[in-house]
Amino acid sequence: MSEEHARGKVPFDYRQHFVVSFNLRSFLHFCDLRNKKDAQLEIQKLCEMMWPHFEDWAPAIAQWYEKQRLGKARLAP
Repeated sequence: MSEEHARGKVPFDYRQHFVVSFNLRSFLHFCDLRNKKDAQLEIQKLCEMMWPHFEDWAPAIAQWYEKQRLGKARLAP
């Protein structure tokens, strides 16, 4: 079991709420780093949940990004 999942078995685990804001460049950078196959599952799901809002916000860029970069982890280490 990975460390981030193991800590959920300890009695410290609780739900967290937060607010985040992105500009277009930083959101695409976030997706490059966190929307890849080996990223932490929770952060992948967060990217999936934010994606429809991004498509509504910038449909042409979302279409380009989905075709060219989504899931390819070009900027990720």
